Amino acid sequence: MIFYKTIRFRIALISAVIFILISTIGAVVCYILIRKTVERAAFRQTESQAYALLDRIEVDPVLIPLPQADEAARIELISSDSVHVLFESPQLKQFKITNRLNFRHNPVVHVTKFVDAETVLSVFFTSTRPEIAETLNRIAWVLGITIVFSGSIAAWLAYLAGNIFLQPIRHITEVARKIHLSERPQQVVEVPQTYDEVQQLAETFNQMLVRIGNEVEKQNHFFASASHELRTPLAILQTEIQVRLKGGNLPEDIQKLLENQLAETHRLRNLVEDFLMVSSLKNPDLLLLPTTVEMDELLLEVADRFTLLLHQRQLRLSIDLDSHTDSFDVQGDASKLKTVVSNLFDNAIKYAPENDLIQIRLFRNEQRKVTLIFENHYSGSGIDLDALTNAFYQTDTLASGFGMGLWISRRILELHQATLSLTNENEMFCVQIQFPFFPITD
Repeated sequence: MIFYKTIRFRIALISAVIFILISTIGAVVCYILIRKTVERAAFRQTESQAYALLDRIEVDPVLIPLPQADEAARIELISSDSVHVLFESPQLKQFKITNRLNFRHNPVVHVTKFVDAETVLSVFFTSTRPEIAETLNRIAWVLGITIVFSGSIAAWLAYLAGNIFLQPIRHITEVARKIHLSERPQQVVEVPQTYDEVQQLAETFNQMLVRIGNEVEKQNHFFASASHELRTPLAILQTEIQVRLKGGNLPEDIQKLLENQLAETHRLRNLVEDFLMVSSLKNPDLLLLPTTVEMDELLLEVADRFTLLLHQRQLRLSIDLDSHTDSFDVQGDASKLKTVVSNLFDNAIKYAPENDLIQIRLFRNEQRKVTLIFENHYSGSGIDLDALTNAFYQTDTLASGFGMGLWISRRILELHQATLSLTNENEMFCVQIQFPFFPITD
């Protein structure tokens, strides 16, 4: 799963963007209010300094106190017919003379007082205040860093919250991943009492599991019933064809036709038996008949049954029983384990190229577990190992069989707590069975 496409990432990203946007708007408004407050305070302080300077100026005789190094002033004596500049600081010329805040942090103020009825003393005054700019810059940096940091915290908290809120959905996903349409679902989702959409989703999902389970059960009952109904007629039909063939004196075309019908009847009987096996293995109440099974004896017994088929396919067989192992005993149902080994023989013979060597090894591994390995070359196209143990899956649609052998084998081995693993490297197909540990007894 790509991280940036997950719902948690999207929740975190959207939350961070919204939080940063709102925080930025709020920070800008706060900064503007702070700046205006600071500048108004600076203006009032400058205005007080200007009035103080105005009060100390004497006109007759002219007595003007000099401004400080960080101050500048323009002093005018205005009469009805003239304007006489008494004093002007050089640095004041860079400012526009006004009684408003014409410079961002260094306001120029204009104050006046009447000397007499016709004469006005006018003072334009400013004071340099670099600390105002520094303070406002620091405030801007602090607000910016706070927005970024708090946005990151908001994204992280939103991600954690999303992780908590999505936990029930992840649980539903895990349950759904384990569901096979060919098997009745054994697990249901715990319904959280949150009275929200998550609870509704969990309840709906459980209802779906019940419907799937009912349909699977109906399907299994149908397979079992249909198989039982077909078993007897097929047995009778096969017997009648065999008797007719043994009677002899048949035209060649009739004999060929009956032989083909006998082969198809045998094929259908195998299908019915597979259906019955599938139905029984899907039954959760299926009981095994565990006994001590000698896997070496069972393997040789099954191999003997396939001798003729191996000869017809011109295949060679190599069975290697580890000479260092005293016992190959396992605990299990002998008849079902024989079905597993028969299916492995059948698949190996069916898909191996002519004149190939089928290699079988039986040994105890380092954990003293009995291990059975079938290896043969594969003459068909590519193999989907993940789908190979699905019911009704075939690697070659033109091949005989119905694709249930490995599914049946896998299911039987699961009931025995054994594992079935498949590998395909360099056109060599390998099936490995590992049984649970069973101690060697004298």
